Amino acid sequence: MKKLNVCILFGGMSPEHEVSLRSAEFVLSNLDPEKYNIFPVGITRTGDWFLYGSKDYSALPNGT
Repeated sequence: MKKLNVCILFGGMSPEHEVSLRSAEFVLSNLDPEKYNIFPVGITRTGDWFLYGSKDYSALPNGT
C-alpha cells in the first residue's frame, strides 16, 4: 500500500501559539508512520516557517 503524504502545520503568530504546539504534539504522536509520510512544519511567533526534523514530538509544547 502506498503511503500518503501528510503535512501538519503548527505554531503561528497568534495568541494560541502554545495550544497549537500541544495539539500538534498529540496529532503527530498518534499518526502511524507505516501509513503516512509525515512532514511537521512549524511557524514561529515571528512568522518564520521550518521543517521540524525531530521524531521527539514531546519537545513541541515547550517550544524547542
